[in-house]
Amino acid sequence: MLLEDLMYNYEGKSVETINEETYLDLYNESMKYNPKLKEVDACFDRILKSGGNKKRNMFDKKIIEKEFSKVERLFDKIFNIDCNITLDDKTKRLEYAACIEISADDIKLIAEEIIESKEGYCFKTVRHTNMWIQDKLLELIKENNLSAKCLTGVLLHEIGHKVFLKINTKYDKEANIMILTISGTIATVNIAGFVAASIEIMLVSILVYVIGSIIMFDIQNKAYLKGEINCDNMAVEYGYSSYLYELFVIFNDNKNLSSYKHKKGNAHYMFKRLTQINDKLDQELNDATNEKDRKVIRDAQDKIREIESNKNYSLKFNKDSLFTKIKGLFGKGKNLKEDYIDDELDEMLDELI
Repeated sequence: MLLEDLMYNYEGKSVETINEETYLDLYNESMKYNPKLKEVDACFDRILKSGGNKKRNMFDKKIIEKEFSKVERLFDKIFNIDCNITLDDKTKRLEYAACIEISADDIKLIAEEIIESKEGYCFKTVRHTNMWIQDKLLELIKENNLSAKCLTGVLLHEIGHKVFLKINTKYDKEANIMILTISGTIATVNIAGFVAASIEIMLVSILVYVIGSIIMFDIQNKAYLKGEINCDNMAVEYGYSSYLYELFVIFNDNKNLSSYKHKKGNAHYMFKRLTQINDKLDQELNDATNEKDRKVIRDAQDKIREIESNKNYSLKFNKDSLFTKIKGLFGKGKNLKEDYIDDELDEMLDELI
């Protein structure tokens, strides 16, 4: 029944089916328009309005439960996703904002067809999943007087983890192959040093281990970042780019959100995601075939320029140094001087991945 409804909703036009061969091109698709997402916005708006004006906003749990149930039903209609959304109020700080469960069924159905049309993406087979939203994210949005659409944009990103699962898994596999190759090289040099009992070879093995570890860390980082950017594109295609952008700027500026500012030790993690949102909009504008798409994209670009010119925000473009990469191995990043410049290692890895 769902597929028949889709055919009807798309004004009798044929619905393109995305199969395994074309799956990797999903992130190049054009703008999507699904009116039901406005209902999702309204649900989140009612949740935000239930919070107080104090420093720590206390949101009405009954309203949250009621509105989350509505969003769950809407996601079922929009994406054919049977989800359970839970508010995480156990953490003391904003650590992950929101997340979605990737199950064994997702992996099993990874190459299964996705229906794609001007209203967006929809799974051919229902997907069961769990989603979590931190209450700290609600507080941050409320305190900064942001739109409820920021929450919709975040959840669109999370659903992107299912839509783009195949291409993200491809990145992970490529990264793992490279890491195994480097690990093999490190092991070989270390064994050679141990067998030869040579101080010089042992020193070389230590150097190879340090440099190899840094490179492996960067490979993992870049694969992770590419996957996150693909999922950001999901929000961009549905018209939520400026709302996601504004939220990311706040993540970058807020000193208490270092886990977002330097994700996995990468000092320019958030900057690259912001840059890619702009790049995606430029691509969409260049590929747009009708005035409606062009207007939506230009409006988003105007809103982003307004955000960037706001004196309350000061997006910092940071450089990853060797010290930052080493610190990253232990799960910490180092905020260095402004002006982001790709170093030689970054350029080499860009060519490899």
